[in-house]
Amino acid sequence: IGGRHELGLAQQASRAAGATLHDGHGLDMRQLAAVLARLDVLVTNDTGPLHLAQAVDTPVLGLFGPTDHITIGPRGDMHRVVKVPVTCDPCLTKTCPHPECLLAMREEQVLVEVRGMLDRPEYRLENRA
Repeated sequence: IGGRHELGLAQQASRAAGATLHDGHGLDMRQLAAVLARLDVLVTNDTGPLHLAQAVDTPVLGLFGPTDHITIGPRGDMHRVVKVPVTCDPCLTKTCPHPECLLAMREEQVLVEVRGMLDRPEYRLENRA
């Protein structure tokens, strides 16, 4: 999911995953909401899709660097956050000149958390109201 300017990142992620990932670029808001509503869990950084997923009752695992997850992160029992604290925390800038915090986040941290979410039946789409 993302804008057309992020297609290169999506291709890079697909190569790194060793699998073809579904392309969700260029969707309008209704289409995006429909796609998000069909997910068991959305793993995302702090962007619009995080909030839209919450609006359609999809559990969210939010990935946060220096931005304040308390202020702009997901809220509620069905949502989780992976955060790496840094010295510039909290930061509300749109472009980080020093993304050490996000580079310090490890895939294993994210995988452990999302697996824990998926292991719980209430997170799965077929079990949500």
